[in-house]
Amino acid sequence: MNHHIKPELGHIPLNKLCRSDVQKLINDNQVHPRTCEQIKMTMVQILNCAIDDKLLIDNVAKKVTVPKRHKSERRILTDLEKEAIKKADFTISERAFIMLLYYFGLRRGEALAITKADIDLRQRMLTNNKTIVFEVNNPIVKTGAKSDGNAL
Repeated sequence: MNHHIKPELGHIPLNKLCRSDVQKLINDNQVHPRTCEQIKMTMVQILNCAIDDKLLIDNVAKKVTVPKRHKSERRILTDLEKEAIKKADFTISERAFIMLLYYFGLRRGEALAITKADIDLRQRMLTNNKTIVFEVNNPIVKTGAKSDGNAL
């Protein structure tokens, strides 16, 4: 709000704000698609409140277009990155987490869901049957991860 919206649109009276003003702000930030999404979302919320307060009759931000966001492609670690992981100064807990991710190919949520009961040192097996997902910043354990067992 203070970094993008207020400096660009703060001088415009609410009843004089038009779609092109909001679209220009989006266009000026198009190299950052996620920022554009957040600007639009914030503007829609602000103008909806103004409509609720009977200050406006239409939300000019609703029809603004934002640039498409492209997910970055996943890639394997380079040899330099692999060496850096091995040499990094991690705490014991951090190293255990990183090694679960690295050697077993676990996703973050899967590694976070591992408990003592999932580790069988006698059979050298790690059971991977649950994951942690975050719904509205609340961690929830869900069963059914990508596999049921990996060799240690």
